[in-house]
Amino acid sequence: MRVAGGRIFAATGDGLWSGGLREGRMQRIAEKEIQGIVADVSVDEQSAEVFVAGKNMIVRSGDAGKSWRKTAVPEKVGAVLWVRQESKDRGAVIVGGEKGVFEFSWETEGNWKLLQSGLPAAASWPGWIAQDAWAVPMRAGGVYVSRDGGHGWERVDDDAVGRVMVVVGDGNKGFLAGTKTDAILRSVSGAEAGNSQNGTGPSSKTANN
Repeated sequence: MRVAGGRIFAATGDGLWSGGLREGRMQRIAEKEIQGIVADVSVDEQSAEVFVAGKNMIVRSGDAGKSWRKTAVPEKVGAVLWVRQESKDRGAVIVGGEKGVFEFSWETEGNWKLLQSGLPAAASWPGWIAQDAWAVPMRAGGVYVSRDGGHGWERVDDDAVGRVMVVVGDGNKGFLAGTKTDAILRSVSGAEAGNSQNGTGPSSKTANN
């Protein structure tokens, strides 16, 4: 569930739903453009842009859901799992698919670039895309970080950390990582994700909620 332009947007198994923050019930929207399962929704709260990941398409709104523009996803991507905005200037997004993580620009819709150089071409959980660093947790295990705009990647955790399913920024060029095994959020400092399952490694600590 995300918020943009004073509205809530929710990805569901029955399309995209939206409602006002202060009043009004949630209702299905963009039924013509978006059918079936919505895997993910991402927003830019300041610009009111909304990005929606359907099974085989990406849909974008620049006005908090009043109008929509969609593009088909090529077969090489596989089913779309998540989408995050990369660049406002180029209209670029990062798309996680069953067959890897791809960079796509609305200005050149035919160009889907597979991000490699250390990043596995496989399914992943939603990534964290920020100015200083990008982080992607793979479904098969491993958190991969790029600090040069997706050109090069390195794995920053090990098997002792547990299966990471979610990463978010900590506001200090690091990340918070949520694991499947113990549901503890760990603060990830610098370029490392920590070396122990209980968050006691030299570069990891348990987050208190």
